[in-house]
Amino acid sequence: MRVKSGIFVYPNRFKNGGIVLPRAEDGKGTRKEMLDANTTLSNLIVSIINFCETNKAITKDELIIFIDKFHNPDKYIKQEDKKEALCEMFQRYVNGWLDTGVIGSGRKKHYDVVIRELNRFFIINGIDGEPVEVFNKDMILKFREFLRIEHTLVDKYPGLYVDMNNRNRPSKERSQNTIAEKLLLIQAFMVELERNDIIPVSPFRKIGKEKEAIMKQQYDEPVFLTKAEFNTILVKDCPDSLQRVKDLFIVQCCFGCRVGDFRRFTFDNIGIEEGIPYIHYLPQKTHRDGLIRTEIRTPIIRIAYDIIMKYEGELSKNALLPFYPDGNGETGYNYQIKKLLEYCGIERKIAIFNTSLSTNEYKPIYEIASSKLARKTHVDLMNKVQIDKYAAGLHAKNSSAVNRYTNMGIKEHFILMCAAFGCAAYTV
Repeated sequence: MRVKSGIFVYPNRFKNGGIVLPRAEDGKGTRKEMLDANTTLSNLIVSIINFCETNKAITKDELIIFIDKFHNPDKYIKQEDKKEALCEMFQRYVNGWLDTGVIGSGRKKHYDVVIRELNRFFIINGIDGEPVEVFNKDMILKFREFLRIEHTLVDKYPGLYVDMNNRNRPSKERSQNTIAEKLLLIQAFMVELERNDIIPVSPFRKIGKEKEAIMKQQYDEPVFLTKAEFNTILVKDCPDSLQRVKDLFIVQCCFGCRVGDFRRFTFDNIGIEEGIPYIHYLPQKTHRDGLIRTEIRTPIIRIAYDIIMKYEGELSKNALLPFYPDGNGETGYNYQIKKLLEYCGIERKIAIFNTSLSTNEYKPIYEIASSKLARKTHVDLMNKVQIDKYAAGLHAKNSSAVNRYTNMGIKEHFILMCAAFGCAAYTV
């Protein structure tokens, strides 16, 4: 049977049964329009295949109506029966959470990714556009399996992945931790629907003992640089291509902040107390989640001060440092950190648990390094200062004097940080 797809492209954009993406604009449809057309065509093909598999005897008229329903579903739904599709509702809620400050932009990106994965799951299973009621216990388990094996479906349904770059396109089995994180995001949405009486009960409540297994997250031992490794990077002469990442990484190790906060710092985030400069900020992650409203105040030790002053007056928007733009790839901060550590010869082997083999693999630390390494390095160096205090017999381990660490003033905190990083005190 030959039927019209209902999708228009210019003849020179359609060759050998596929849509050709333009390299230059010529008035025959933009690259985005062709990407959208290609995605729509691929989704339509998947839907027709699913329809034919469940309806063995099908006429041409039925197929024409099916295609028209695909493009114009509202024509075939009675107004009183129309229900909002699950993915549309999910996106609406997430957008609302961002607008009201419940979540930050970084958290929203994680939700957006899960919504796109849900949408692909529904299309492949022929239930695209269904309301939230379809997402029951069995659907959760099926979606979990889909997340695990999605990398095997890319070649089978190429149209669903055509607008994704190589980094984001599924290429290997997702880990249990990654899957659990995604399911936790959906669970938060379902709990909100339950709280608002949109659904009687979250389907996650019906999973029972299986829930512990599918939602369980396990993490490797925290990875950080030793003081000797940090000092190796500090004194190493780097080529111009690595100088910026060296400066940023060292300062982040000195601050111990999350990369999302680090990117936002300007000179407005600097204060001075008793001649000691310090960085102060509301941590975006915990502040957005309503967990903390107290500013973090971290003294700026001499190592960080010298790097910051090197860039003073050279950057736009009063920026503290020449931060990397959002995104990954070879120009991204995490990639550059790996290259920096490799250049500096930081090759200590780290145990990484392989879920498929159920055993540890050992990789050089530079292969798994990221901005998180800076935060963990800061915490470890500071912890060792405290341990030195216990070892010196100045205070008992659980004494009130030691427990006051988190409430120390800037001056006391500064002295500890100088000791931890091995640099001299100074004033401004």
